[in-house]
Amino acid sequence: MNTGDIVATNEDQDDYWVLLDGGWQLSHNQINHVFKHDSPGKWFCSSIATEQCELIATSPSYVMQITQMEMQNMINKRFAFIQHLKQGRDFYQTLFTSY
Repeated sequence: MNTGDIVATNEDQDDYWVLLDGGWQLSHNQINHVFKHDSPGKWFCSSIATEQCELIATSPSYVMQITQMEMQNMINKRFAFIQHLKQGRDFYQTLFTSY
């Protein structure tokens, strides 16, 4: 993705977006939250968004899109990223409920 590209919005399907390298920002309520690939905000799924938001690349970035079905298959196979998803989900829930 190039700087300024919209990665996802809360209106997108329930795919997961994973930031592999680079950076992005989640914009909501006129507030920008900037994340790098090593932060809890390194993944995003529109189903966790409780309000209007956009996910925008802040630098040239490598982003992977994973469909809901593919993610569920990986979870069922016990891929070792459940803790990362939980950290991110907890982080986003806090972010959306604190504003």
